[in-house]
Amino acid sequence: MNLNELTNDQLEEQIETYQDRIETMTDYISDEDDSTTRGVMQGQLQRYRMALQMLKTEKQTRSSSTTEKPSIDLTEFIFKSSDHLRHQNGVHVSGPHGGAGRVVKVETNINGGSGYSVTMYNSDGDHPIWQNNVQMAPKQMKIIQSNNDKIVLRGYGQDMMGADFSDYGLTILLQNGKAEKCILHMHDRNVDIEYLK
Repeated sequence: MNLNELTNDQLEEQIETYQDRIETMTDYISDEDDSTTRGVMQGQLQRYRMALQMLKTEKQTRSSSTTEKPSIDLTEFIFKSSDHLRHQNGVHVSGPHGGAGRVVKVETNINGGSGYSVTMYNSDGDHPIWQNNVQMAPKQMKIIQSNNDKIVLRGYGQDMMGADFSDYGLTILLQNGKAEKCILHMHDRNVDIEYLK
């Protein structure tokens, strides 16, 4: 179940479904005499409870975030970075590099879906092999948090090869209504790339 793809109504339906499953499974366990069968049922009950907790956490995250309209226009957002820092597991591991120009581009979803497309470009020139300056191919993302200080986007869905966009995220840090810094999150690797102005 990809939580990022569920609408708020679908999320509510899933929460109700898992609450019903937990109640039903609890009744079945109390009526079951065979210890082996009861053990299997308890394992399933635990999985239902874990799924319900994930759903409730997602609901809480959505309700605590302002996602209706970002505080800046993201339909054609460009952030030009002069350099960047790399963090792994919260630890600074490299950079600044003495100038490593990158461009962060956010635009209306190029695939026609909801949300945005986020692409990274190398502003120092084309890659020697693929002969263009695309540093990171477009990733489909939605806003999960927005206020006057920052906008947080998270990938959803998959690309044509089945790779999960949810492995990626982008935080735009704001000051006086202008972007001061962008941070690319590679959640599956616990890596953050901090793009500096």
